Amino acid sequence: MPLILLALILGAGLWVSAGALGSLFAAWGEAWAVSAEGSSDRAARLDAGQWRFLWATSLDPLSPDHRQGYGRVLEMRGAALPPGSREGRELLDQALAHYDTAARARPAWPFTWLAIARVMARRGTLNADFDAAYRRGCDLGHWDPKVQTLALDLGLTLWGLLSHEAREAAQGVLERSLAMQPRAAVFKAVRAGRADLVAPLVAGDAALEKLLKDAVRAQPGAVLPGPRI
Repeated sequence: MPLILLALILGAGLWVSAGALGSLFAAWGEAWAVSAEGSSDRAARLDAGQWRFLWATSLDPLSPDHRQGYGRVLEMRGAALPPGSREGRELLDQALAHYDTAARARPAWPFTWLAIARVMARRGTLNADFDAAYRRGCDLGHWDPKVQTLALDLGLTLWGLLSHEAREAAQGVLERSLAMQPRAAVFKAVRAGRADLVAPLVAGDAALEKLLKDAVRAQPGAVLPGPRI
């Protein structure tokens, strides 16, 4: 067998093995990150997840899944620190870098664009790049309920700070969510203090109007809205 062919075969085998091992480390990292939610040793679990994603991205640096997972662990660590702290901002910057790499490798994946927008919001960077990432995430996944949930969480929370274009994107997500998962959308909006956005959209629909009233009654301090910007 020619040496060049043998080298290619061996190289391909090593590449496949590295990719498989990287996926294994990424699965471990994801498991640690998931287990960190609500855990008393959250920091230690996130550290364990970060270490495994470091191995995953080292073994398979081209995988957007590994990059996104690594970014998510870094974001979770950064978000847990006091706002404006140097360490927290550094972690969020690192998370954003991994998300950017994942977006370049897989530009049609809406979850990555919304993750970029979310980290930028955590950093207080609500600029044109935030708008572009948020709107792209909304556009790419506009009929996906999971994307709607993520986009709606971000849009409702930041509504008062959004640009006109980002508000239009968030409004579109809200309208689609009301059509596809009305209860979740209505209760989410009321919890975010944005029942005013829902009220004109459900006017004239008896079932949705009742749902809005039920959500307002269930949320302490919530009221049926008058005009509000």
